[in-house]
Amino acid sequence: MIKPRAFLSTRHARSYRATRTSKWARFLLFLALIITLILWWRDLNAYVNTLPKPQQPHHIEKRFDAIIVFTGGAGRLDAGMALWENKVAPVVFISGVPRGIELNHLLRFVKNAPELV
Repeated sequence: MIKPRAFLSTRHARSYRATRTSKWARFLLFLALIITLILWWRDLNAYVNTLPKPQQPHHIEKRFDAIIVFTGGAGRLDAGMALWENKVAPVVFISGVPRGIELNHLLRFVKNAPELV
């Protein structure tokens, strides 16, 4: 059976309208996603700017009872010794050192190692 021409044109018209509508829906969804990402990024930057800035060791004005240095990371001993030289605390505890390691051996890895007292 041959289908009437009017039916074919109606079907194509519906298909065209559905395609056009879905294109607009996809565009609006994409636009909403972009706007959401822009607002999220703006708020994230505003939050990060409110966080306190880390202080360098030479800016510390407060005095403490002891400096505790946990080994295992690059520059930790240097930072602990810099704090000690700046007289932030009178005592330095170094944690995480295996038994049998002497202080002289440990201080070889520290830049500008202080003289032992």
